[in-house]
Amino acid sequence: MRIISLLSALLVILSVSFTYELSGNFLTIPSGSRASALGGAYIGLADDVDSIFYNPAGIGLMPSTQLMVMHAQWFQSIKYENAGFAFPLKNIGNFGIGLRALIVGGIEVRDEPSDEPKETISTNHLDIIGGYSRMLTENISVGGNFHYIYQKIYEESAASVCADAGFLYTTNSRFFSIGAVVRNLGTKVRFIDEAYSLPLTFGGGVAFRLMDGRIVVASDVDYQKEGGATLRNGFETTIASVISPRVGINYNMNEKKFKYALGVGFAFSGFGFDYTFTPFGDLGQTHRFTLCYSFGRAREHIEREIEKQTYKELSEKEMMMANSLYQTGMNHYKEGRYEEAITTLDLALVWNPELEEAQVMIERAMEEKRANEIETHLRKAENYYSFGRISEAILESKLVLEVDPANSEALEMLRKAEAELERRQSKREEKIKELFDEALSHYSRGDYKKAIELWEKVLDLDPDNIDATNSIQDARWRLSDKSSELIRKAKKYEEAGNWLMALASWREVLDLDPSNKEAQEGESRALTSISENKNRLLSAGKDLYTSGNYEEAERIFYQVLEISPDNSEAKYYLEMIVKKREEEAREEAVDYYAIYLAGINAYTDHRYRTAIEYWKQIPPDSELYVKAQSNITRAQNILKKLD
Repeated sequence: MRIISLLSALLVILSVSFTYELSGNFLTIPSGSRASALGGAYIGLADDVDSIFYNPAGIGLMPSTQLMVMHAQWFQSIKYENAGFAFPLKNIGNFGIGLRALIVGGIEVRDEPSDEPKETISTNHLDIIGGYSRMLTENISVGGNFHYIYQKIYEESAASVCADAGFLYTTNSRFFSIGAVVRNLGTKVRFIDEAYSLPLTFGGGVAFRLMDGRIVVASDVDYQKEGGATLRNGFETTIASVISPRVGINYNMNEKKFKYALGVGFAFSGFGFDYTFTPFGDLGQTHRFTLCYSFGRAREHIEREIEKQTYKELSEKEMMMANSLYQTGMNHYKEGRYEEAITTLDLALVWNPELEEAQVMIERAMEEKRANEIETHLRKAENYYSFGRISEAILESKLVLEVDPANSEALEMLRKAEAELERRQSKREEKIKELFDEALSHYSRGDYKKAIELWEKVLDLDPDNIDATNSIQDARWRLSDKSSELIRKAKKYEEAGNWLMALASWREVLDLDPSNKEAQEGESRALTSISENKNRLLSAGKDLYTSGNYEEAERIFYQVLEISPDNSEAKYYLEMIVKKREEEAREEAVDYYAIYLAGINAYTDHRYRTAIEYWKQIPPDSELYVKAQSNITRAQNILKKLD
């Protein structure tokens, strides 16, 4: 009888308390002040630690750890407490822990009617939640909860377990989200001999975050077998990132009743405080108070403040830089430096895109620059034409016409230049024929080097002239053959020890082909041998002179002059020999015939300078004079070829 009285009393109180009886309907009481103020419309909105009570998929969206505690003071001295904790683990997912407790105290126990109760008891309802959520993709999150439910009335208690499953889709910008959930799917609660089902709930919801989240609109619908369908709608706006007024409206299809809730939230540096007021008519009102903290939000708040300050400083710098660049650009414009003005004014627009006057001045500077460029190209065209640079004059005229197709001055210059170019083309063809014929003439005489030089001039005038190209190739082949022949001759002279003739041959090769390495090495080799021979001859000549053998000494010194015409020592000794001979001539008659023969001997030995010196001694009154002069001319011609 006593237990029945207790249960009856409890049922009365709980039925009054919004029908949250032994079946576990306390699980349907809205948790968290923010969600309560939004009428419980949190399935599609779920984005914080409160998500564990509404849609576990929502905790997967949390970037940082959150903690919340709530106290709700209900009518009839009923207390409702909440606590939640959610945290992310990198590469694993987000975890959540929740606690809900409904405490009904002051229940009087009587065995019979009396003024004073026998005792006063309380009933406790506890829900412990463990949740997990993970992002499947960048936009889709799923999650689930496991509940352990414990209820105690006086000395009787019961326990059960259940689970939730949730889904949430959110756009990249968080503008829109939609979710679905199944809650309280589990075992029955058994008190004494009677079992009660948990309030199995199916629900779905959507949410819109407008103006970067400063306005939130949420709408849910959920269904319970006993309670029917309930429409839930909530609205929230955030002012200055600190204050968030809220309102929620519910409509139950079975009861056909509207219920509403009002609330407000305050947030600063990671901390949050929320309050919700819910009226229940004659039963009274409920007040919910929530304190929460987001680990890392303090840092985020500081970072936002720093970002705001940085943005402010940047804005000021942008204005300062834009104005400074604008003034600099204007100075460039006034000085006629239009290209620099355009570049500087463009930078001003980069710093401040709304600086309309900079855009206007850019357009003006571009017009002025265009006019200047036209004038510059026209003057260049005139100068090029006057100096005979017709192709450049045509190019400059066309550059003007690209910018201003109707420019009469450019059109006239183009006409004149093209007419002159046509006249020159005809003259050029005549010049090409003249050069080609002259090159053929040199080619036929074996002067291949000169022929190549003339055909290259033809190619300067007409780079595509195939005949000139082929002729140059042929002449180079023949030039190569001629060089090869001269190289063979030079080597034969070297073998014979005739280094002067070898030197002459090597130099002929270099005249034909200055880059011929073999000829360069041969010339160097011949010069070295000649130098060595010169020194040896000088030494021998000096010895002969000292011994009084002037004739042999003279012959040797003339050989030195053949090798080195400017050799001062050889010249000195030759002068001394002449003096000696003059002295001897005074003593005895001169035998001019012997001198003439000595010249012939020197010529035969290729000592042409020595021969010339002998023949020069023949006086004009000698019958050998004419022959001597003829031989002198012949020897001089040979020396010219060697030099």
